[in-house]
Amino acid sequence: MNWFIFIVLSLLFIVTPYERGLYFNTDVYTVYFFIFSLFIMLVVRLLIRSETNSILPIAFVIIFPFCFFLSLFNAQNPQGAWDSLFQWTANAAFVFLIFWAAKERKIKQWMPHVFQLTGIWIAWHMIFLHFGWLFYPNAFIADRFSGVFQYPNTFGMIMIAFYLFSLVMLTNENLKGYEIALYSFPLVAFMVCFIESYSRGMYLLFPVIWIVGLLLLTPKNQLKYICYSAVTMVSALFVTRAFERDSTPFHDYPGLTYLLLFTVLTIALGFALERLNVIERCIKNIERWNEKRWGQFVAPMAIVAICLLGLLDLTNEGLVYKQLPENLQERINSINPENNTARERYYFMQDALAMSKESPLIGFGGEAWASIYKNYQQLPYQSNKIHNGFFEWIVDIGWIGFLLFVAVFLYFYYVMTKNYLKKKETALQIAVFVATLTIFSHSFIDFNMSYGTIWLMVFWLFTMVIHHEHIVVPKFWEKVSGANSHKLGRNSLYAFSILVIVCFVISYRFSMADQYYNQAQDSKYLAEREELLSKAVALNQNESKYWFFLADTYIRIKQQNINVNENRRIIKEINHKIVSLEPSNSYLLYRAGVMLERIGMKEEALEKYATALSMDQFDTEIYQHTINLTVSMALDASAAGDQSRMVHYARLAAHTYEMLQENIEAVQSVDVWHYHNSRDFHIPFVTKEKALISYFMLEKEDEIGSLVTAVTNEGESDLFVLAGMLLQELGHWKKAELIYQNNELHPNETEDLKKKYQEKYEIF
Repeated sequence: MNWFIFIVLSLLFIVTPYERGLYFNTDVYTVYFFIFSLFIMLVVRLLIRSETNSILPIAFVIIFPFCFFLSLFNAQNPQGAWDSLFQWTANAAFVFLIFWAAKERKIKQWMPHVFQLTGIWIAWHMIFLHFGWLFYPNAFIADRFSGVFQYPNTFGMIMIAFYLFSLVMLTNENLKGYEIALYSFPLVAFMVCFIESYSRGMYLLFPVIWIVGLLLLTPKNQLKYICYSAVTMVSALFVTRAFERDSTPFHDYPGLTYLLLFTVLTIALGFALERLNVIERCIKNIERWNEKRWGQFVAPMAIVAICLLGLLDLTNEGLVYKQLPENLQERINSINPENNTARERYYFMQDALAMSKESPLIGFGGEAWASIYKNYQQLPYQSNKIHNGFFEWIVDIGWIGFLLFVAVFLYFYYVMTKNYLKKKETALQIAVFVATLTIFSHSFIDFNMSYGTIWLMVFWLFTMVIHHEHIVVPKFWEKVSGANSHKLGRNSLYAFSILVIVCFVISYRFSMADQYYNQAQDSKYLAEREELLSKAVALNQNESKYWFFLADTYIRIKQQNINVNENRRIIKEINHKIVSLEPSNSYLLYRAGVMLERIGMKEEALEKYATALSMDQFDTEIYQHTINLTVSMALDASAAGDQSRMVHYARLAAHTYEMLQENIEAVQSVDVWHYHNSRDFHIPFVTKEKALISYFMLEKEDEIGSLVTAVTNEGESDLFVLAGMLLQELGHWKKAELIYQNNELHPNETEDLKKKYQEKYEIF
């Protein structure tokens, strides 16, 4: 059964990156089913044979789903919390499965090869996409390689993880011929893909991690490492320069010849270093260096010196800088601690820490940031991720969960370090170390941890170097549990098995609900759509988009005068359900208000808008919708002769506008605000127009004058005409004349605008 499990997991490992890196939850349910099914089969087999002790040493990974299970009780995004629980239950089950399968020695030997083959195909798949031989959606983002992950930074990080893994593996002693080819063949492709990803974060991290890998090797292997690196880096630069050239009648695929040539050269270098002992022949005293304590630091010190010189060259745009491709030069020039994206990530982290203070112990549940970050943000940026995987943990599972997660991974590194110091499988230990270090270090500045594929890679890497006999129960745990240690382990395993079954059933229900939802989107018939969506929400009541679509369907049915009162009641119930799902999600509350407004419940809609604005001070759309609705209600009250209601709604509109102004001024007081306004927080023209109407109904001529005086946008000249008309209606003719004089419109245009506003508003 070991081989069966290994083959299935290997296929999943190789294939799943092409499901958009398992980033989207709808892409991973099938993967969960495979992993959960395999785990249940394994547990049944172990129970029948009384062999559960064989997987107990790794039982501490149950901590992962346990932390997310606890956070379910404070979930701000129920759907995200469940999906995170599924993911980490599947991750833990994956660890159990691969750990048990890898007890077979030959399987353990095959694991690096499977890992390498996965990297080779990801890189060459991207190369094929570049030449137009394959198609994959969003494989290029702003002309940057993003590959199967559809995100350049994560793609660049993964390429370096594979690159460093391959480099270190090539320093292994007594490599077989096929292993030399396996690890040397993709090096140039890895480096080309990395450069073409234009990931500034990885450009900074790569030299540091590369030097860490160098420091861990013996002098002889350091020279191999340097040789492979020098040849492949220079080769990759030649290839990327060639990529920038236009195709010609003789070269339809610029750079392809260089890529193939340098790939063959790298393989030849591998055989020369391994079979002809070139390094030993060139440096006769290499073995003596190996014996010297200081010998291990000679090459790193020299490389650091060269790197410093290179840094000076790049900073001053010297000889080396001028040899780089133009796109790469531009990307290097943009590397700066004060860079907008770097500074924005700092704001993300500050806001995440502020958020965590309200639930420091167990967090807010999986994917909480996307639902509630607008309640805490300092500037109007748009980001559904913190761009820091560790801060995501703090927000999702609290400080307790964060510390437990970190403790588990530190334990993995502790076991690896012990093996490294004992000189056991040194090359593989170092290769795994630098590859995982690449992933974790870059995850400090990006959201790599949101990709399910990344976690499969991490656990696959750790399993390569952690054997059954390496895991020792800590002494403090032995003292706490005493003779019950194994019993506690078995009970934990049984509890986890129950959790796997629960997750299997619920994730299956969610998958079926998603299928019904997709069918409903394709349906043109309201009755059929209602039936499909009713099935979807019956299977999964946590997904707000199902409820919104169902409510929209009932509203359309109501508009056809079919069961009007009953449908109105159902819509109100759906609205209540949506609000109760994510009560701290401002955008969801706003959409719930729009739903109520569509069925004529305007007062209730205003309450939802007000609550949404109390949470989110930077949503232009909510301000605009609130002001439009209140002015409309004020005009209706005026037409009905209800003066008190007119004043009430006009005051609401004016108050909302003034709140918008205050928040705009507060944001603009920050020097760098315009660099972090991806939500496009501003005061729209139509909102200013409605504010003028509200001030008119409140007879506030000074506010009318102040509003138009502050207008600087040439496209808003119409407001001068409207303000003049309103002041004339209030009897302030002199003020109106002054405003007309400030208006640069042609007299004919002014008269046309007056006619337009007279037709639009009955107050004239």
